[in-house]
Amino acid sequence: MEVRAFGMRLLIRSALASLVVLGPSVLPVPVSAQAPAPPPAVARFDRCPLEGGGEIVECRVAYRTYGALAPARDNVVVLTTWFLGRTGSLVGFYVGGPGALVDTTRYHVIAIDAFGNGESSSPSTSAVQRDAAFPHFTMRDLVSAQHRLLHDVLGLVRVRAVMGASMGGMQALQWSVQFPDYAERVVAIVPTPRTAAYDRVLWGTELTAIESSVPAGVPRDSLLSILEGIQTLALQTPAYVNRTLPDSAALLVARAAAVLRARFDPWDWASQLRAMLGHDVSAPFGGSLERAAGEVRARTLLVISAQDHMVTPAS
Repeated sequence: MEVRAFGMRLLIRSALASLVVLGPSVLPVPVSAQAPAPPPAVARFDRCPLEGGGEIVECRVAYRTYGALAPARDNVVVLTTWFLGRTGSLVGFYVGGPGALVDTTRYHVIAIDAFGNGESSSPSTSAVQRDAAFPHFTMRDLVSAQHRLLHDVLGLVRVRAVMGASMGGMQALQWSVQFPDYAERVVAIVPTPRTAAYDRVLWGTELTAIESSVPAGVPRDSLLSILEGIQTLALQTPAYVNRTLPDSAALLVARAAAVLRARFDPWDWASQLRAMLGHDVSAPFGGSLERAAGEVRARTLLVISAQDHMVTPAS
């Protein structure tokens, strides 16, 4: 990977990236009819142990591949998903020809679905640990499962880069300290190494809404509208909302909710919220980000949005 060209492409497109990958309210650029997403492959494990002491039973790690693997197996770029994002939504913006963030005429992309997004093991799809019974997982658990897929199943001893945005950027930074020699490069777009106080209030409020509404029998669509209302406050500025829909701000929320309605599951949403709320790459290092940074050996590019209200850059 030619780092200067790759980095400049990301920097030029970072303003767009901050709009399309921060959360479930806004999805990536529509997939081109000429370049449909490939079907997912699934790695199956009897158990995926979790750092909290539990385990995901009948564990599934879903992934998609784009572009050809070089004979030397040295052109692999790993993409991690954003909050509730799915790897089938990557074609045309993240992956594609020379205009995409990752040029699949040069690189072999392995895009991995996070737990809790409905494709990898999730509360909504588990046969034996459904809904509230699904165990809590962390960013470290996500990265452990991804490494198990890449190293143990696909036989890759090293990759060219790990890249992700928003929650995917958190996973990319977790990669950099958890398996510091595995990726030559790490590209993290609107990430954070440790969840900031503002984010904990935002995501904690959403989690409280789910945990209190579902047992009370709040209708699914009503809960989705509540969550999308909270998301709208974080994803858009007041000036944007006032300018775009001055007479019907509720329409903005309704449009965002309509995008997710077909696959919305409150327990999936809650599971990834918990992972983000507990995210802290410095936890194994006594809470020191300096010590955590000392573990990083990959060449690293961070793309920061200074006014991001969904993943604030305070850390």
